[in-house]
Amino acid sequence: MTYNVKNYASIDAINFSRLKMMAKSPRHYRAYQRGAADTPSLRLGRAVHALALRQEQEIAVWDGSRRAGADWRKFAETHSDKTILSLAETDQARRIADSLAPTMERFLTHSAVIERPLVWGWGKRRCKGIPDLHDRDVLVDLKTTQSVESRMFGNAAARYHYHAQLAWYQEGIARATGHAPSDVYIVAVETSAPYDTAVFRVTPEQLEAGWDMCQTWLDRLEECERTGDWPGQAPHETDLQLPAWAVGGDVELTIGGERVF
Repeated sequence: MTYNVKNYASIDAINFSRLKMMAKSPRHYRAYQRGAADTPSLRLGRAVHALALRQEQEIAVWDGSRRAGADWRKFAETHSDKTILSLAETDQARRIADSLAPTMERFLTHSAVIERPLVWGWGKRRCKGIPDLHDRDVLVDLKTTQSVESRMFGNAAARYHYHAQLAWYQEGIARATGHAPSDVYIVAVETSAPYDTAVFRVTPEQLEAGWDMCQTWLDRLEECERTGDWPGQAPHETDLQLPAWAVGGDVELTIGGERVF
């Protein structure tokens, strides 16, 4: 079977977006619904990906004043397989993509494979994913962000499990093609002017930690399926956790420079 972006959703396999819900809880994993909600930030991210990866055909521009009415419904139905942007969203996405262009030139080579769905086996599990860009030696994931400052972006990467996502893709490429890219990068771009960009190398140690994280989630998923038990985030009685400032100590409250507590 030939896999493409249009039939990707129908592929009976687990993807990273759902698997990472195990980090929150098995209950959240079980409740996950792909495409349950769309937001302006998600639309912007998809549009930047499409423009930066030279996939402009994935975008449709709506020039109406609001997303309502018969004309909108007809337009949305006609372009249901695309990311639909307003004129203002399109302008912002193009500005961000233009800022990215010099950086992306390094990776957009003639051998680059762009947004091609992969399906592979991981243990007993059938898995799938769409790496943004890869070739024999390089894997690249594009991220929009509030800040590319190293520590801030690192915190965001940990919070959203980017290293595990890249390990998932690297594993998928290796199993699907027989060769794992050795150089793994995140290309990040800010979504507000001046649309600063940065290239972050994901180290082998970080990828190994991400791989272990994926394996842990898969193991827990198998256990939940075996037992039929899908616990939430707090399955047992636990002590309330308050911040230090709420339970006493040397805390002062001042208003206008005057101590009031």
